[in-house]
Amino acid sequence: MSTGAARLSGVKIEPDPSAWRAALGAPRGDERAKRFREQAGLPTDRPVVMTGHQAEWWHPGIAAKFMAAQEAAAAFGAAAASVVADQDSNNPGEVRVPVRRAAGGENALSRRTWRVLRVAGELAAGDVPTCRMPAETPAPMEAVDGAEPAAPFVAEGLARIEAVLARHAGESSAARQTNAGAAELLKEMVADTARSAPMVYASELWRTDLFGWFVERMRADPAACARAYNAAAAAVPRARIAPLHPAELPLWHIPSRPGSARVPVFAENLGRAPVSELAPRALLMTAMLRLAGSDLFIHGTGGAEYDRITERWMGAWLGEALSPSAVVTATLLLPLEGHGVTPREVARAQWMAHAARHDPALLGDRAAAEEKRRLVEQIRATKRAGRDPAPEFAAMQQTLVRARASHAVALAELDVAAAGARTRREEAAVLADRTWAFPLYPREDLLALGRAVAERFKEKE
Repeated sequence: MSTGAARLSGVKIEPDPSAWRAALGAPRGDERAKRFREQAGLPTDRPVVMTGHQAEWWHPGIAAKFMAAQEAAAAFGAAAASVVADQDSNNPGEVRVPVRRAAGGENALSRRTWRVLRVAGELAAGDVPTCRMPAETPAPMEAVDGAEPAAPFVAEGLARIEAVLARHAGESSAARQTNAGAAELLKEMVADTARSAPMVYASELWRTDLFGWFVERMRADPAACARAYNAAAAAVPRARIAPLHPAELPLWHIPSRPGSARVPVFAENLGRAPVSELAPRALLMTAMLRLAGSDLFIHGTGGAEYDRITERWMGAWLGEALSPSAVVTATLLLPLEGHGVTPREVARAQWMAHAARHDPALLGDRAAAEEKRRLVEQIRATKRAGRDPAPEFAAMQQTLVRARASHAVALAELDVAAAGARTRREEAAVLADRTWAFPLYPREDLLALGRAVAERFKEKE
């Protein structure tokens, strides 16, 4: 497999944008939604189309969600907004990078990890949420084994990331630093589809009356909350959402000290933590945003699966219906030159390198192959007769030693082919990877993605 141009294999938007107008015709008129939007910094005079993600360097499939929110806002007279899941303990300080390294005389494609925010990486291992990771000066990418960025546009993307993180090193958290940087670069690289939009941080949802209302409902009957949550999770096993313990609540306690790990909240200690140190877990976060914060929420494929649980849970526990949701994603591959092979081809090459040492027929040596066959039959006959086959076995090994010596060059070539196949398998994985950080792509490819998203929203009357 080889490629010399970006490969955009399509944009998935479900349901079709023509169906979005019904949800975005007018803002929700209930007082709860108005109050929540006021407190969360969201518009109250227009419908809100919202999306979001963790604070990290999004791949193009995630960036497509933000593009779609902007296009929907423009098409239907709505406002776009996003949520930053900064109560999560993902690692915003790692960027996976495609590189070329010398291997077998070729500049083979491989992967490296750039630990651009060193402290964030250390804290993520301790389940510290990104809202409690400090912003920091980015660390330059270090060369490993002589590896270099796989293409000039990749090197340019790395420089963009380092520069924008440096510009935002004064933010109050690594979450804000990374998210501000990603939003700035998306706007810079896709200027015709990216516009400013309000951001809601999950760690600050405690400020809203709606969050207090949820907490009071949990306090009143924590077992009912957990039962409904677990029943909903069990009904959607593909989402792989862990059940709550009977007295566990869908909340995190996140102490205010920088570097503090998040801890689960249980009914018996709900009142011990200040409300300012509480944050909703993922399903409660989207429940709040779809209940009062948005008129349509855009998920990726994974989030859509999770929110099937949220809908069941809210209906069973509180009898609440959520605003509609949609799914947006895309696959955009880097325009890298390379060659790859399938795992089956790798296995075949490795088998040949090994089997040829034991089967001269694979080397085209019919005489040695026939001699080995004859000795194998003698070994079997000797065993059946109850005698020790050691002499025949030793003779067979000598036959193989002579064959290997006679065909040393061919065997070495098979070894090289097996090693090359392993390298090309890694190249194939690099070429097929759709999850590189979007700043590593050429700008024209991101613009093409933006146009593909925009095309889906044209003339949606």
